Amino acid sequence: MTSKLLVIAVCLFVSAASEAQQRTPKTRDASIPIIDTHTHASMDGSNERARGVPQTEAQYFKEWQEAGIVGAVAHTSLAGGSFPDLRKHNVIYCAGVGPETTIGEIETGLRSGKYGCLKIYLGYVHRFASDEAYVPYYKLAEKYDVAVVFHTGDTDSTRAKLKYADPLTIDEVAVDHPKVRFVIAIVGIPGSSRQLKWRTRIQMSTWNAPRC
Repeated sequence: MTSKLLVIAVCLFVSAASEAQQRTPKTRDASIPIIDTHTHASMDGSNERARGVPQTEAQYFKEWQEAGIVGAVAHTSLAGGSFPDLRKHNVIYCAGVGPETTIGEIETGLRSGKYGCLKIYLGYVHRFASDEAYVPYYKLAEKYDVAVVFHTGDTDSTRAKLKYADPLTIDEVAVDHPKVRFVIAIVGIPGSSRQLKWRTRIQMSTWNAPRC
């Protein structure tokens, strides 16, 4: 009964919001500055696999202009790599943590301002978020007061293992490291809302409302 009432309430809210939006006059010149919290800026000149567009600085900022973006978080790869310094354009890099990265390298980047957060690629790397190998990085995030972003849910790799990318596994990490801010990206697994803890956030692009 409770779940049915909740769905009815959501439907009424969505319906009322839709009607209010239709009654509100649209302003063509209205502009909302956007901060994109999940971009990938490899800038190596190759064509992106999904869309076939060149991965260049010019293309990156061309899409910014088209979308009205004023700032972004760019996630580096598992291997780190060389990335242009785009801080003057309001781009913050999220340092990828992989088998080849070292704690010293990441700390140097955090101290210099090169990195503004950490990114852990669950599923791509066959380790759970609670793996001891990640604990030094959580301590580093606490020390520099930066967020740790987890890739969770589905991947685009045939070698990834989804059991490591289940967002529910973040529960254990959030309990054990209460002073660290965690962000769960992608999600993509049903029941994901149950893993939320204090200082844990979901980063997602869409939300499927119930059909009314």
